[in-house]
Amino acid sequence: MAKMNELPESCISMILSFTTPRDACKLASVSRLFRSAASADSLWHTWLPPHYPQILSNPLSPITFSSKKQLYFCLCQSILLDGGTKRFLLHPPTAKICYMLSARELSIVWGDDQRYWTWSPGDVANSRFKEVAEVTKVAWLDVHGRFDCGLLSPNTDYSVSFLIKFGHRYYGWNVLPLKFFVTTAEGDEVKSGRLLVEREGASIDPNLKIAPLNYDSDGWMEVVAGEFTVNSYSDADAPKYVEFGMKEVDSGRWKSGLFFDGVKIQPKSA
Repeated sequence: MAKMNELPESCISMILSFTTPRDACKLASVSRLFRSAASADSLWHTWLPPHYPQILSNPLSPITFSSKKQLYFCLCQSILLDGGTKRFLLHPPTAKICYMLSARELSIVWGDDQRYWTWSPGDVANSRFKEVAEVTKVAWLDVHGRFDCGLLSPNTDYSVSFLIKFGHRYYGWNVLPLKFFVTTAEGDEVKSGRLLVEREGASIDPNLKIAPLNYDSDGWMEVVAGEFTVNSYSDADAPKYVEFGMKEVDSGRWKSGLFFDGVKIQPKSA
């Protein structure tokens, strides 16, 4: 039986391809041979998303790299795409694909009517995009969108989160919860809800799951709308879409002062 250090570098690279990027970086310290094998283009190509040429064709800022390993870590830096309305990144330890869609990428009922919604520069609310949407005054809140599962990592569990934040003058959000849904490519629907302003006696459907509410470093509330699994699809399959939305159309109360940044689609393990 051959010793590990007697194996060709290409063979070691192939062995490393069955691990993860994190493991490959750790194993690079074992020996000079491992370090060389862990830098091979053939290895890092296996962890690049299949549609990476498409990603490189439309970034907001040019991406420069001299190796597949360097390209991999460039793609881990949150890249703006499609004129700045999407963000793409790889989860560094696992190479799993993450996306964030801006508010402009979703369908917002009355979103282009300034009586109900306002579009402001992103820095107004520390948005991740050049524009952020704000509820001016609505009695009917309805936001929905969809995304092609073929652009995500196969055989992976994902979550969909809506990013929202209150402005200085907000009201009307303490009567009924916002309702969220995620419909999988297979047609299964997950529903959840969240009352954004806690108050005693608030009307919450007891059969409605209450979504987790977390805050990121910029103060955005990340409301988990639901989870879904991306299966393995062949190129011959028709596009498979996950659909999602948030709404509050039951109270009839006027609501104001809510910023909406977009939707985050990321692996549950990220």
